[in-house]
Amino acid sequence: MLAWLLSTVALVAATPPASIAVVALGPAPLPDAATYDRARQQVGADHALSTADLWERLTGNAAPHDPDLDSVQKMFAEARDCEARYDTAGANALRLQIVRVFDRAAHLSPTLIATTANAMLDLVANLHGDEQRREAERQAAEIVRRFGALQIDPIRYAPGMRELLGQALARSRREAERPVHIEVDTAGEVFAEGRSLGAVITRLTTTLPSGRTRVWLLDHNGRASLPYLVEAGDHGATVKIQTALDLALSLEPIVALRCPADCAEPLRALGVRLRVDRIVGVRAGDDGPTGIAVEVQSGVASPWSLGSAATTPEAATTPSTALRPKFRPLYLLPFGGGQFAGYRPIAGGVVAGVDLGLLAWHVLAWRAHRDALARRDFGQEPALRSRRNLSAGLFYGALALGVVEAVVVGAITGE
Repeated sequence: MLAWLLSTVALVAATPPASIAVVALGPAPLPDAATYDRARQQVGADHALSTADLWERLTGNAAPHDPDLDSVQKMFAEARDCEARYDTAGANALRLQIVRVFDRAAHLSPTLIATTANAMLDLVANLHGDEQRREAERQAAEIVRRFGALQIDPIRYAPGMRELLGQALARSRREAERPVHIEVDTAGEVFAEGRSLGAVITRLTTTLPSGRTRVWLLDHNGRASLPYLVEAGDHGATVKIQTALDLALSLEPIVALRCPADCAEPLRALGVRLRVDRIVGVRAGDDGPTGIAVEVQSGVASPWSLGSAATTPEAATTPSTALRPKFRPLYLLPFGGGQFAGYRPIAGGVVAGVDLGLLAWHVLAWRAHRDALARRDFGQEPALRSRRNLSAGLFYGALALGVVEAVVVGAITGE
């Protein structure tokens, strides 16, 4: 019994708090930064993901940016000018900067891929020419990982470059790869980083190295999805590329979803993509910010409006009751778990404190009775048995009362 109780306490302690995403709604003028911050405070800043968290979940990067391709190509040309002036350090610094731009790109493109691949080839050639063999091998492995087998210009690059890249490609082919199943909602060409995986209409099965890889789609109109971070473990991975949703999103300065009319379903789809429990869309309007709150699991949507900046202490740290579901399986957790699942941390703390206190008393009473039996102290045994039974009744009664209270409050105040 004690082991079960302790495991239940551990489960409650390990249950993560509900997560909430707050995004702007377009195409009307987006809410300003102050309004967006007030919206996050109202739904519960402790539970609302930051903009960097949203970016990380959408693109795999906490600071994504859409580069100016003209600037990237200018940087590439400047690197070759530096190389012509024997400034290899300056040239390599510019090439590494291009790689960082590629890693941060919110939308990849054939032009960015080609420019980055050529910059990395130039970098490896310089490192190889300067006899920095180990670093050249590391960068060659990065080229193969990002772009696969590249055709190199035999006039520009020395024969040693072909050998270096061939060795890196051979090593990569000896590494174990995991199956990855890719499903798309738009026909096009799928890429893993800068390497084409082939054309796809609805689904594609391929293999990728273990670890983290960005997968994205380029449709037939030249429009790119956001990059999807895939982690191919022992059992592979499945990724669903939602190009239609991605094309309705903008990331800077805050995450915004363009939906002129009914936003409930697009918001829910975005909530699933973000792996959150609920999502709130905020729209700027002539009569003040308004919006919609959507329960991601159930799809229940309710109107949402931004209240006054002054909020009660509980409102500043927990979501409003309009966002509380009528029922969640987590309401059945004891030790205050149901109250925490209903976004009532104060009530959850009180219930948890009472339950744990009664548990401690019951454990002490049970041990005292057990020890009396072991000592054959039959004079004290009846009183200790009564205390053990009383503590057990109060403890289990408090557990049941806490669960019932969480379910009833959710049914009355939830949406």
